[in-house]
This record gives sequence, structure tokens and C-alpha cells, in this order.
Amino acid sequence: MAAAADIDRLLAEVKDAARVLLDDPLRRGNLISLDGDDVVIAGDLHGDVAAFDAVVELAGLSTHPRRHLILQELVHGNGESDVCRSCILVEKACALVNSFAPRVHLLMGNHEMAELTGRPILKNGTVLNKAFDSGVEERYGERAGEVSMYFQALWRSMALAARTPNRVFISHSTPVRSFLADFDAAVLERPLQGEDIERRGSAYALVWGRDFSDEAADRFAAMVGADFLVVGHTPCPEGFDVPNHRHVVLDSQGPSGACLVLPLHAPLTLEEIVGRIRPLWP
Repeated sequence: MAAAADIDRLLAEVKDAARVLLDDPLRRGNLISLDGDDVVIAGDLHGDVAAFDAVVELAGLSTHPRRHLILQELVHGNGESDVCRSCILVEKACALVNSFAPRVHLLMGNHEMAELTGRPILKNGTVLNKAFDSGVEERYGERAGEVSMYFQALWRSMALAARTPNRVFISHSTPVRSFLADFDAAVLERPLQGEDIERRGSAYALVWGRDFSDEAADRFAAMVGADFLVVGHTPCPEGFDVPNHRHVVLDSQGPSGACLVLPLHAPLTLEEIVGRIRPLWP
């Protein structure tokens, strides 16, 4: 269990990170309009501290002052344990946000949204929300409830998406076709509202959807003014996947983890984007 002084520092770190994310000068509502030289985009991390460290090392934010870093899906593991310690990764991510404000951006994934709404996620027979709670209790002891409240504020502070000047849209996922008719792209440009994260809400549709049909990709890309869609949410045995002519799927966890280093202004083709995917491990 962490010492009291360490928990006090953590609470300050999480509070400061939430404020940094909300006050991002490149953010309007739930959308970050990136500027600078380039961006490193990570896929799902799910508590994988080693993968997080590898992404941070590859990003080299200290030596690339005009580079951004996008992280997503910090919480929940693979369901193989009743105690999920992904709160450790949340701590590290908050410290990084504060150290390199405002160039580190945390995008909300469906697992953070599930923590926010209390919607249970079951994997390998384990309710991941309960396993996360157990990890928080193990690490923070009698102050677990206090820490959880700060985490809730952090989830709510996360943006839903980012876009680049060269027409790449980055989000945890994209809506399925049956949700597109009701998807309100205005959710990207205003503060998050309660109905947005309820089932069939537009934020829910964005982070929970998984539809790689050409029709869904084309319709959604037109709605958000993008040529290409970079997402996570889907496990990729090779670290990435290219399921259609618009989507690039990244998965950063585990031994096949990968990330993407993307220029922000140069015109891009799908082949050029794929060529910029970098493995995290030799």
C-alpha cells in the first residue's frame, strides 16, 4: 500500500492532469486540433506499464519540443486476475501529462467510459471494473474511495478525439452503421453531457463501436472531415491492422505492441501512414 504522503502527491498529480487536459489550448469541447511537427499515437495499453514506457521512450518528447503524444485505454487488464493494477499506469500517465503539458493527450476509451458510468465489462470470466476497484483498494488502502473520486474526474476530463491538419481523425473507435444515423458530430465540439455516454449516445457510439465496413468508414469520415481514421479498441496480433481503405488500427500492449509516428502537415496516403507504424520491441 502506498504511503500517505505518496497518496497526497498522487491526488495532486491526478487533479493537475485533469485540469491540464481540460485547459488544453488546442482543445475545443471534446476535440483536439493538433498543431506542431508530428504526433506519436499509441493504441490500447490496458495497464501495460512496459509498453507505456516504450512508447514514451520512442516519443522522445524532451528532444522533440513540437511533438505530441496521444495515449488511450489506460485501464483494465486481460481479466486473468481478480486484482487489476492498471491504476499504476494511470499514475504514470498523469505525471507525463503534467511534465509535458499540453503535448500529452489522453483519449477516452470504452473502458474509461465504463468506469465513468459503472457499466460492467466482463472478460475471461472477470468483471474488469471490480478487478480495477480491487487494485485501487490494494494500492491506496483506506483512501481508495478518495482516489477513485479523483480518477472519475480524470476520466471525465479526457477528450474524445483529435484531428490533424492533414485530415487524419484519431479516436478510440468509430460508430457502427446502425448508430451513424443518430450520431451527432457536435459532441466533439461541446462539453460532455450525461446523455452522450449513455447507450446510443454519440460519445458511447464513438468509443464502443467496431465496424470496419467500407460504408461505415466512408460515412463517418465524411461526418468528421477526415480522409483516414486511426483507432484502437480492436486487438491486433501483429500490433496493427488495416481493415479497409480508411482505418488504421493500433494495439500497443504486449510483445507485438506498436505505435504510429505521424507528421501533421505533409499530405498522406494510407500506404505512407502504415509505413510510419513503429514496433515497440525489437
